[in-house]
Amino acid sequence: MISDMIPNEMSTIERCVRGLVKTMQMIIEKHLGDFQQYAKQVLA
Repeated sequence: MISDMIPNEMSTIERCVRGLVKTMQMIIEKHLGDFQQYAKQVLA
């Protein structure tokens, strides 16, 4: 695996970035869900 060759600090940064991306995806999905419900109410 590539991560085995990367120094420890890099993998820590990578984990932080992955966590941030996951959090952003969750927030976006939540807002998309809210928006979809709002759109359904408006269009209904």
